[in-house]
Formats: sequence, structure tokens, C-alpha cells
Amino acid sequence: MKLPFVVNGISVGFPSPADDFLDINIDLNKHLIKHPSTTFYAGEKGNKPDILYKVNYNE
Repeated sequence: MKLPFVVNGISVGFPSPADDFLDINIDLNKHLIKHPSTTFYAGEKGNKPDILYKVNYNE
């Protein structure tokens, strides 16, 4: 006997209360970056441990 398969999935369970806030956007750059003109993002390569490093030139 062959059964139909629903490719897109089906909704089950109780809806999340957070669904009411899905259309609200937050700009992390606005809240986290103090000096946008001197801030940059870079990727990492190599075998360094997965530790977040902070560069502080004032020390």
C-alpha cells in the first residue's frame, strides 16, 4: 500500500507565542557597534581554538 508524502510538512503542536514578533526587525549594528567607521568584520582561517578574542589597543 502506497501512502502520500507531504513534502512541505504539516503544522503540529501549540503555536509559539514568539510568532507574534516575527515581523519585528532589530539592527544589531545599531545596538552593538559604537564606531561604525572603524569597525570591520573578518573571517577566520587556521587551526586556532574557537575562542572569541577581543583586541584592546588601550592596554
